[in-house]
Amino acid sequence: MNKYKSVAVFLVYKDEVLMLNRNKKFWMGMWNCVGGKIEKNESQSNGAGAYIANGGKAYLNNGTISSNKANGTNSNGAAIYLENGAYLENKNVTISSNEASQNGAGIYIANGAEVLISGGMIINNTTTNGNGAGLYVHSNGMLTMQNGTTT
Repeated sequence: MNKYKSVAVFLVYKDEVLMLNRNKKFWMGMWNCVGGKIEKNESQSNGAGAYIANGGKAYLNNGTISSNKANGTNSNGAAIYLENGAYLENKNVTISSNEASQNGAGIYIANGAEVLISGGMIINNTTTNGNGAGLYVHSNGMLTMQNGTTT
């Protein structure tokens, strides 16, 4: 039985707060984002911008994921980290200027996770001691990319 009775979302812009209450049941493991920014987050672990795992699903349309830092000793996927059957559909999103101490500062995909990229850009991401600054696919991860730019 789901103990959550509704979904409340708080949007903060400067000194203003907008609350949206759908009065619907919470849908665990699903994230749908249209536009917006995920930026300037820091983590000593994986996925400073977004961490998607264990069959979780995310659908990102437009928007920017930038300037996130996964700066622990073995941190991967500063912008987005996916593992254990997670799924990401990424349409026209710019993933830029993210920093990871290890692999895949832009997107790290592992352990049966799947990513579909349609358009967008993965640019100017860096790793300190790792590989695949923009994209890193590991351990049965799957990536499909249609159009888009990586540098």
